[in-house]
Amino acid sequence: MVLGAGALGSLYGAALAEAGCDVTLLCRDDHAAEVRSAGLVVTGVSGTRTLSLGATSDPKALPARPYVAVVAAKAFDVEALLASVEVRPRLAFSIQNGVGKDHPLMAAWGPGTVVGCVSMVGATLKAPGWVEHTMSGTTYLGNLPCGPAKGAEEVADLLQAGGLLVEARPDIEAVVWSKAVLAVAAMGATGLTRLPYHLVFLNNDAAGIFLDLIREAAAVAHAEGVELVDLPGPLQVATLAASPPAQARQLMRRVGEQLVAAGETSIKVSTLAALESGKRTEVAAVHAPILELARKHGLRAPVLETVTRVLSAIDACRGEGRW
Repeated sequence: MVLGAGALGSLYGAALAEAGCDVTLLCRDDHAAEVRSAGLVVTGVSGTRTLSLGATSDPKALPARPYVAVVAAKAFDVEALLASVEVRPRLAFSIQNGVGKDHPLMAAWGPGTVVGCVSMVGATLKAPGWVEHTMSGTTYLGNLPCGPAKGAEEVADLLQAGGLLVEARPDIEAVVWSKAVLAVAAMGATGLTRLPYHLVFLNNDAAGIFLDLIREAAAVAHAEGVELVDLPGPLQVATLAASPPAQARQLMRRVGEQLVAAGETSIKVSTLAALESGKRTEVAAVHAPILELARKHGLRAPVLETVTRVLSAIDACRGEGRW
């Protein structure tokens, strides 16, 4: 079962279906109708196939006792979504951003249900019923201190059988924080500047904002007792946070140049896409919790505070219908 199955959720649903699971997607009406009538079409880096899955837009139509629940909705929809479903999964994991993403799942279904997860996979919903697998990144899984003892291993077996790259991590909380720090910087820098991703690294001022956000969020992680880790990919958070500013700037410029050389100049971080389309951002889930922890520890985080206040103001005005 996948709750909030847009692009990424549908891709994980496809993987579970290929592993032999009976999968139901909870998604928008048009996507659900197309999946029911013609199947889910998956294209991209993992090949092309059409899969038969269940799909509905009615929370009451979900199976009551699913083996696995994947939470893929935007963070601001999660609490209402979980309150609307009457299900009790055996295992659950979230593929969202943010250091607090597992808390609503634990509140709804109990800590003994939740598996730690970080997704570095990329997907785009090309049309109702059609998802493109755009980036074959790794899904990191780990058992949380209060979670099911072998939950990560069970989920890993399913996702691997479904064709996804999976890595078990005993330090899953550090991995969650490391991705969250990167998300704070990427979403914040693009949200303030409205620049496509490659230009964030090639413009000195934008790169400065990005690096300031990395360092401020990394300081919060350190205060929380978390050691950041480098994950595969061009932007290694622990290295950026620890490097002298000139060296970090050089690393970021190299990333920007690599993106240009590869022709990847149309990448838009989700925050920029949300701002351009008039949708809400994920600032409340990604930036606000880390800013709250910075205040708790008495840390100065001026750039993080500015980003959080700017994006929160935009979200609030849009929510009130003023923009």
